[in-house]
Amino acid sequence: MTKLIPPINFGMVEDDLYRSGFPNELNFPFLEKLALKTIISLGPEDLPQKCTLIGCLRKIQRWNLATIFEEYRRFAGSKVRLNNEQFIELFDTDLVQIPEEPPSWL
Repeated sequence: MTKLIPPINFGMVEDDLYRSGFPNELNFPFLEKLALKTIISLGPEDLPQKCTLIGCLRKIQRWNLATIFEEYRRFAGSKVRLNNEQFIELFDTDLVQIPEEPPSWL
């Protein structure tokens, strides 16, 4: 029986939308069980704003800023950075174009 090991910092964001750290081979059986259609990697480099993508999504979803920061801190752990929180706070949702048929979680 194969062990199902999620990637580091794995969590459900919304139905059919997940977040995690960069997976390795041990995580592939777990990811295969999810039947994912798309995986987006923000790059192997340590990009300064990559912990912040979900924070910006939460802002588009009109979450309270304190709640966004709480979720960000929970997943960022020791990688919490003030400049990432400032990036989320200053993120201008008015510049985001929502598709005519957005996903249900948006």
